[in-house]
Amino acid sequence: MFLRAAAILLLTVVSSSGDSVPEFEDCGSTVGAINYIDITPCNSDVRCAIPRGINASLSVTYTAKGQITSAKTFIWGIIDNTLFPFPVPPDACQYMKCPLQNGDSAAYNNTFFVSEAFPKINVTAKFQLVDQLDRRIICFTVPIQVLW
Repeated sequence: MFLRAAAILLLTVVSSSGDSVPEFEDCGSTVGAINYIDITPCNSDVRCAIPRGINASLSVTYTAKGQITSAKTFIWGIIDNTLFPFPVPPDACQYMKCPLQNGDSAAYNNTFFVSEAFPKINVTAKFQLVDQLDRRIICFTVPIQVLW
């Protein structure tokens, strides 16, 4: 239960910014190239610190490196090398333009509620968009800290 709540919090944090995320790692983007990640709020120079009880926003801009006709969203919280899925609507095209052609610029924009039930924890959030052929459009991880 604790790990699931932490994962949910992490995912929520990943989807919030106001400034460019200070630190992220690409985890295998193939059909897209990440240009910019913004999480609001992201109150830190290293680990995004997100308070509980607020809506956090995630905005990711990227360039398509192939044709994308549909996309699915996946978010996980990573704790002790274990992935905990965060429940998000799977249809990414609700939050970005579809279809996309090679070279098109795109932006994924979504908002998540950071529940006060989430524990105070440091987690790594993993965000991934997958296309109609199950290829990774974009994938990144970002360190998050859930605040009291």
